[in-house]
Amino acid sequence: MAEDWSVNVLKYVPDADPGVIKAIVRYCGIALQKRDSSLVSFSDAKETDRVRENFLKKKLGLSQTDAELDGAIAAVGARMAGENFRNRVTVYYLLAAHFEMLTLFGGITKAAGSGAPADPAPTMAPQAFSGQTPLDDGTGGGTNWRPWLLLGLLIAVLFWFFFS
Repeated sequence: MAEDWSVNVLKYVPDADPGVIKAIVRYCGIALQKRDSSLVSFSDAKETDRVRENFLKKKLGLSQTDAELDGAIAAVGARMAGENFRNRVTVYYLLAAHFEMLTLFGGITKAAGSGAPADPAPTMAPQAFSGQTPLDDGTGGGTNWRPWLLLGLLIAVLFWFFFS
């Protein structure tokens, strides 16, 4: 499905960062392949729990209570109440903006109420490595070469051990 996810994000954030949108699309990956998984249902408790646990806690590394995180999810749901189809990319962008975590995706946070950028490297709680790193060149990928390098080294060591 070749969809321009930025069109929907720009409805809610007219000055949205295209680089952040691309990074969120890369993060969502295969979930955007099917129509059903590319949408977020705010009426489904399992879906909102999944957004809270996988995106807010794991990806953004937030440590607020579940009630606070659920409140933010509900606020985004209320903001998008007029939409029949709530795109996952838009929901994630709005949540990242709500928690001022756009820098995690390569964006710049803005000071509240002003057009001036805030500190480009805000302090945030340490988080576990998710295996996905946003790339500036937009080619995707990330750390996928490491397993192949380790496999090549293992084969070389085994070859040396058996044939020397």
